[in-house]
Amino acid sequence: MLPPIEGIKNFVLMTHLLATSWGVPAQQIDDAQCYLFDLGKAIAFHAETKQEQITYLTIAAHESKFSFDHPKDEPSINPKSGACGPYQIIPKWAVPKEIPADCNELHDPYDGTWRLKEALSAIRRMVKRKNVMCYYATGDLECTHERTPYSRAHTRLKGKIKIERRKVDKYSKYALRILKLRLQNQCKPDYMLTPFR
Repeated sequence: MLPPIEGIKNFVLMTHLLATSWGVPAQQIDDAQCYLFDLGKAIAFHAETKQEQITYLTIAAHESKFSFDHPKDEPSINPKSGACGPYQIIPKWAVPKEIPADCNELHDPYDGTWRLKEALSAIRRMVKRKNVMCYYATGDLECTHERTPYSRAHTRLKGKIKIERRKVDKYSKYALRILKLRLQNQCKPDYMLTPFR
């Protein structure tokens, strides 16, 4: 688990990417800010390293643009694959298999991020580190990073997120704490289940 300040930094990064990279109108970002705040906190809670945090942010950005357009009780579901939530995980393939998942759970920031962490951990035991995202996208053990447009696009987006994250790291801790307090007051009570801190 990373320090709690990382959650608000993730929020700032996500809102910045939505506005600048994808041109999402400010009103839509404002409508989704409580969900994005919870997602940012969930990523910081489940990530053990900053590198892992960047990976989670990259997958959520690449798969669903952080599910910003489905912020509350309606999970984002891909009609073709049936994948759900910010990480677009297919419920029947959710790990661990012993605990069945549904789209509402995968849309929840904390549960969805936990499922992603478990999935990436399982994949890392099966394939080389550089081929993890290739397998995540295709489910093919023979897949290699070089042969898959998904993992190449993931690598490019990850580089962009790292650059943006360095900018966010320079923000005043005081300003970040004030923003965090404002969001905590505005988003109370959390509409998603959150773990104890």
